[in-house]
Amino acid sequence: ARWIIDASGRSFILKRKLGLVEDNGHAVNSSWFRLAGGLDLEDWVDPDDDAFFARMKDRGLRRYSTNHLCGKGYWVWLIQLASGPISIGIVADPRFHPMDQMDTLEKSLEWIRKHEPQLGASLDARRDQVEDFLKIEHFSYGCKQCYSGSERWALVGEAGAFLDPFYSPGSDFIAMANTLTTDLVTRSLEGEDVTERTKAHDDFYLEAYRVGLTQYEDQYVFW
Repeated sequence: ARWIIDASGRSFILKRKLGLVEDNGHAVNSSWFRLAGGLDLEDWVDPDDDAFFARMKDRGLRRYSTNHLCGKGYWVWLIQLASGPISIGIVADPRFHPMDQMDTLEKSLEWIRKHEPQLGASLDARRDQVEDFLKIEHFSYGCKQCYSGSERWALVGEAGAFLDPFYSPGSDFIAMANTLTTDLVTRSLEGEDVTERTKAHDDFYLEAYRVGLTQYEDQYVFW
């Protein structure tokens, strides 16, 4: 192969082999599950609450947006999936909400009952509709280098750097990484020396990541 592209996600195959793993100091954890049948958070609101419903022209649409429930040290996502279920996820700073409070489905449901009681009440009678459960600890990390022109390798997606699911930057960085990688590979296969270009792409990508990181550093404290 002329190029090796690592898209192995958190397996970090090339990153570990080349010693490129980098901690970024943003220690946050998450657990999440899918609930069959979806969920409409407008059901939590008095139907006569005109002030609330006046914020959107039509009722019944909020459930199709990504909704965030925020509290000190945490946020909870509510994402309606096109396939039918709703994805419900806890994202929390362990200084306020340690991972051992949400590292199983039962603990996560209990955590939700305590911190987001309206959501908890909606889930109590639907335990049998929970389709799965996943968790991840210290999900945010950096990378010392993501592209090499001389050795012809690149890291894309979560095999490189990952910030935080808030503001949904993941797909943006996947798109950037894939675009930069495709540019390098096609130019290289056409005979161009991409050594300097690779350095520029690497600098650009990692600088975008570092600037993005500043949006999250200590952000969970003031929610």
